[in-house]
Amino acid sequence: GLASEINVEYGDRFDAEDTKPYDYFSIQANLNWQKDQPVLGQINIIGRLVAKELVNNEKHYLSLGLYQHFDYYDSDTISAVSAKVPYKFCTPASVGGGLIYKRNLKRNWGIDGYASLNAILLGGALSDYYQVDERIYNLASGYSSKLNFNFTYKDRLAISTIYEVYHMFTWKGYPQDINWDEVEPKTLNAQGDRSRAILHAVGLRLDLKLRKQLYLTSTFMNYTRDTKYRYHANVFSNTSEGRIMLTYKY
Repeated sequence: GLASEINVEYGDRFDAEDTKPYDYFSIQANLNWQKDQPVLGQINIIGRLVAKELVNNEKHYLSLGLYQHFDYYDSDTISAVSAKVPYKFCTPASVGGGLIYKRNLKRNWGIDGYASLNAILLGGALSDYYQVDERIYNLASGYSSKLNFNFTYKDRLAISTIYEVYHMFTWKGYPQDINWDEVEPKTLNAQGDRSRAILHAVGLRLDLKLRKQLYLTSTFMNYTRDTKYRYHANVFSNTSEGRIMLTYKY
């Protein structure tokens, strides 16, 4: 199938002096035109609330900040063997601390990256069993962590790695012996299936300059979901995707 990726970055992430809320933010969205897959497969939004520079000299830059996160991942099954959906999860209310680092190496090489640890105040994770009133997710809370490194050579070559983990807990479930014929789903006092879900996203990206602002891009992503239920069988899924794209940067 076909896919499109949109990346927008506003402000300067390497300028944390006299910051104001949302004077820096980034948006990444993945769109799919593929059979049996949702059109919007992924969206990640990060907004800087406040930050402070710890180191800023000719070789090194390091800042510590507070960031707001919005993450959304969606998929559907393409397997003829299993009808299990690989993953669906979101974090509409998440905030945490983050470090941003940059170093200028010799001979036009550079490295930068970030690390963050976040509290998920409100999230949602796919449920394999709680499919009531057209709802297929559990409400959850928990924490997440993100790591990213970028290696660059001038503006000709860039290699990027990413690792994200989301650990979400559904604390309030429904009784094991519930009689759904006697329950009104819209007023049921439950977050979904009592469970905990761990979701990992690991990726590698390569950008090679072809001419001016045009790049050849290759990406690989692996997603794993491990959901452990209180009253149901546990579910584990492992899925990967690869893309080759033309990227225009401006």
